[in-house]
Amino acid sequence: MSSAHTIGSLLTAKGHRLTGGRRAVVEAMLAGDDLFSVPDIQRLVPRVGRATVFRTMRLLVDLDLRA
Repeated sequence: MSSAHTIGSLLTAKGHRLTGGRRAVVEAMLAGDDLFSVPDIQRLVPRVGRATVFRTMRLLVDLDLRA
């Protein structure tokens, strides 16, 4: 499993910013179970908007950067 730092580095290397919201989503994904859903991540990071969770997860899948 990747670390938040590694995923952040890969995101920036591919031209994307690692915002606070994205970092929180990645860290929640890494801290949780192997299987999770958007609502699971939202419960772990309530200060991050639902759209940010969806967009971050889509970006990670599109870039093949699954946590």
